[in-house]
Amino acid sequence: MISLPVFMRRLELLRTPCWPISEITDYYGYHLDNAWNAFQQWSIAYPYFVPCADGQVNRFAFESFLAANKAETPKWLAASLGMTTESFLSVLNQREALGIIRNPLFSDCVIDINFREVLKDSIRESKFRSFASHSGFCKWLHSRLGERLNRQIQPLLVADSRYPDESDFAYSFDCITKAPLGLREQIWLNFKKPISLSPDKCAKDVYFHFKRYLKPFLLGREPIERKIKMKI
Repeated sequence: MISLPVFMRRLELLRTPCWPISEITDYYGYHLDNAWNAFQQWSIAYPYFVPCADGQVNRFAFESFLAANKAETPKWLAASLGMTTESFLSVLNQREALGIIRNPLFSDCVIDINFREVLKDSIRESKFRSFASHSGFCKWLHSRLGERLNRQIQPLLVADSRYPDESDFAYSFDCITKAPLGLREQIWLNFKKPISLSPDKCAKDVYFHFKRYLKPFLLGREPIERKIKMKI
């Protein structure tokens, strides 16, 4: 768990929409230099966000830019498939072996968000198939992609201390610790994002560890703190 001073600095950052460019790069895995012109042109067309000082970017504007273009960064799209960014980029580079001809790249290093479904549909057995959980889907997808591409897909797993014997596949990232975050243990937080954007999320163990500070930002009902009995 992160220390209280580190947590307080992160909390202060989350309470403001203006982030240093280095934080945008670190959290979203995206170098704005690669698409600065496209982002600036979009910002001029939609001047609804708080202007930021030099060297800073309004993260709400950045996320809205992605949403408007139906795009996602490789880091976050990879996480939604439960795999590392490196594995995702390898799959992307071998997409033609899966029968995917169209290049899903947008603005050099942002991916068409529909590529997630295109990738799933490239596996013939996926048609009409349903899954009991996100982790079940990721295990199946990684196995099939590994067989088709003759390579091992590296999973992006959640380190949850309350489930020492099993690990969920990630779906996104914890806004406090920046660690991989699964669907099962996420808590939604309200840092005044536009309603059109996905809320910030943190893990339940992070929320309960810093509950005194995070409770005012809780979005929705108070979660139940569940303690796992240790095996003897």
